[in-house]
Order: sequence, then structure tokens, then C-alpha cells
Amino acid sequence: MAFMAFAAFACSKYEGKENVHITAYGSAVEYNGEGETDYYLLQDDGAILYIEKNVWPHEEIAPGQRVKFKYEIMGSPSETRTTASGEVYDIALYYITMVPEWDPVSLSFINGNMEHRQDSIGNDPLAGITRMFFSGDYVNVEYAYWKKEVRPHNVNLVVDDTEAHDGEVTVEIRFNANGDVPAGSTSGFSRIDTEVSFNIRSLVPAGEHSVNINFVWKEYGRSEPRRTRGVYTLDAGSSRPIVGSVESNSPGGY
Repeated sequence: MAFMAFAAFACSKYEGKENVHITAYGSAVEYNGEGETDYYLLQDDGAILYIEKNVWPHEEIAPGQRVKFKYEIMGSPSETRTTASGEVYDIALYYITMVPEWDPVSLSFINGNMEHRQDSIGNDPLAGITRMFFSGDYVNVEYAYWKKEVRPHNVNLVVDDTEAHDGEVTVEIRFNANGDVPAGSTSGFSRIDTEVSFNIRSLVPAGEHSVNINFVWKEYGRSEPRRTRGVYTLDAGSSRPIVGSVESNSPGGY
């Protein structure tokens, strides 16, 4: 398959990743060339992935959507093509799903109409967070919740902009189960595992390249909120872990 006329071969950051399944986040970009899909994948770290083999034709993905996907590099990563846009790979796609993408909500906005906005944002407990990490402009949150009824279940990232935090920002992961919450027992409920991405680039103060972020959320069965923290750095494509067992040196995936 021929791509971009000015490609050059270079040493790849995926050297040694032959025959390894990589899971990553990124976006689907419209593509009219050869291949098995009408899109290619732009990984959060800038890697361009052309789908030579699609082993997961189970979900319709539209160009422009944010996605989570699992793939394997075809051929040797040492022969990657490098362009001005990023490294280019031919891949076999083993899994892909659309990921909701949201901007943070400011606490001052909620306080401006507390009665209605506080209720829609929600304050229900999650079943848990399995992974949370930065990539590109985002913090990706892989979480679980309990569900029994067919109702909307929404998650938001609320930024406390009401007080100065001396170089830090505090954000709360807020969940709205719309009344579909276990009362003491999870019997009859199903655990749903899913993911969401929040664009947090705007949280970095003007003139700075990074920000310390304190994360807070409620979990079912715990009397006190869960807390953790991470340092988000602009233009750092690697996935940097906050919660879970994500490899800190993983180039855009894990």
C-alpha cells in the first residue's frame, strides 16, 4: 500500500513490539484509499495507523469519532514510515469501540443554577475505576457502574474553579445514575464496564506546560471519597498512569 510521497524509514518507538497487541485511544479519520475501512486511526501520540486487516467488523465507526482500539503492527516496526505528521504503521485491527468525549464542567457554572445543574450532574457512586491515564489532550477514565434499569447513566468531570489551589487543580468525577442505584445490595444489578475521555488541555494555565491534578470520586460501599493525583503535561504523547496498571512508558497505548 502506498502512502504519502515524502515518507522516510526510521527507527520506531515500537521496536520490540512485534506480535504484541497494543490497546490505545485516538480518533478515526476519513480515508478514501486502499484498505478495509473508510477511515484510518490517529493515535493520541501522533502515530498514523492504516488498517490492512480488520478482525473486528462488529461496530460501525464514523470518521471524526473518538475511539479505543486494540491492534497489532504488521511487518517490522523498525521499517516504519515517518512523515511530518507522525510515524505510519500498517496494522491488524482486533477491537474498536466509540468513546464518549466531553469537556470538563466548571463548579462555578453548576453553582450558577444549583437546583437544576447539580441534579443533572449527579452525585452517585461508581462501582469503581479500573484505569485512568493521560494521553494527548485527554484523561481517559475506564470505570464501572451498577445498572438494573434502562435509564441514561452519565459521567462528568467537574473542575473546582471557585478557589485558588496554588498551582494545582481539583477535579471530581461525578456520576448520575438517574435513580438506578443499588440500595444496600447489588443483587439484580449488572456491572457495566465502559470508558470516557475528557479533554483537559484547558486546565493547563496560560504560559505553563503542565498542571498537577487532584482527582476525587465516590465508590459504592465506601464512606469516604477516593482520591488520587497526577501531573498532566502538554504534548506528552505517552500514556501516564494515574490509577491501575498502565505502563508509564507506553507510547500512546498499553
